[in-house]
Amino acid sequence: MLLREMVRRRQMEPLGGGFYTPALPIIPALDRVGQIEKLTTELRVRFGTRPRGVWLADCVWEPSLPHSLVGAGMEYAFLDRRRPPASPAASSTVPTSRRTRAG
Repeated sequence: MLLREMVRRRQMEPLGGGFYTPALPIIPALDRVGQIEKLTTELRVRFGTRPRGVWLADCVWEPSLPHSLVGAGMEYAFLDRRRPPASPAASSTVPTSRRTRAG
């Protein structure tokens, strides 16, 4: 499988998130972690590695998310630059990368 080989060579890193693409802030904290862990397990089986970061569905952010993300073993989250975290404390808990437009 081409993608698995790219992951093995560190040319690609799979991103985690919620298994069923949930808006994480509106579901209970334990369900958030369960959603992330379910996708993490699927990615580990398919690619042989655990994702370190997440792509949040619809880039939905809420100050309580860092606790759930860290609880699921995530190290970073991608956020849409048009929707910054709600508070500086939230953004300092889980490092973020922001998308930029090419050009």
